[in-house]
Amino acid sequence: MLNTAGSAETEYLPRLRGLWMARRNQMRGQQGLAVALSSISPMGAVSFASMDLARTGLVQQEQVEDALDAYYSYLAPFLQVQRTKESNREGLVLTDFSPFAYQETESLWACLSRNVLHILNLALLAVAGFAGAYVAILRYDVR
Repeated sequence: MLNTAGSAETEYLPRLRGLWMARRNQMRGQQGLAVALSSISPMGAVSFASMDLARTGLVQQEQVEDALDAYYSYLAPFLQVQRTKESNREGLVLTDFSPFAYQETESLWACLSRNVLHILNLALLAVAGFAGAYVAILRYDVR
């Protein structure tokens, strides 16, 4: 009976992981499209650039998800070993396994270079706004 459950689990987990990765890739594609479309707006450009500079943006979320995925790939076999060792006890002892820790290692330059289009969009809109106001004032003075 244990072999049947083990084989079902070994077939189920890779299939579940494939579905999870397909869903994650689909969500990342949709996020990229949403960022591209909303970056046309000045508010969208400010939002995405400021979130990225504050390290709370979509890129950082993807990095944390990747780190958690790597952590879970080590945690799952550890839990399976603990279950077999302590099958007769009520609870699992997880003190031997280190807790999840994530440290941001990206430099400010990498973050700024990723957001250069947002910053240029804001600069272009500011210049266009001042130029439009200047032309409007000149037209008013000519009358």
